[in-house]
Amino acid sequence: MATENLSSVVLDVVENNRRVAQSLLGAYRTGSSKLIGQTLRGRFGDRGKQAAEFLVQGLDKASNGIEAAVGGLSRQMSQAVSQIDGWIDRVENPYASGYLHYLSALNLPGAKVVRALSGRLACGANRLYGGAQHGGQEARAKPVGRRRSRRKARST
Repeated sequence: MATENLSSVVLDVVENNRRVAQSLLGAYRTGSSKLIGQTLRGRFGDRGKQAAEFLVQGLDKASNGIEAAVGGLSRQMSQAVSQIDGWIDRVENPYASGYLHYLSALNLPGAKVVRALSGRLACGANRLYGGAQHGGQEARAKPVGRRRSRRKARST
């Protein structure tokens, strides 16, 4: 079994949060489109249909921009974590290096809890909102990171 370090756990959390943001954005996009379409088409007929199409195009442009921003932010955060991890390995002072590794080991259990929670949140968001993105078909997703069995979780 490979040992985990703090940077790999943080990268898992970043990925889970990106998945949650994409699921919520897909739900927003789908729900808004349906609401606008039903409301305007029902009240104003053909003119409402044209207005609804215009508004939905605006929503798509805005949500595409948000999706690009979330993806870019996720990539930047992942790069920053990798750079910090590389920087820690290059520290030449043995006391400073030891202290940084000690802090990493001290924060690792809490980070694993956060990873588990973010993984559950990502799966839940995908279960609730993921079907809206894929034409009603529910996409199966697994949380990033390790999961313990229920029996093992109860015993600890």
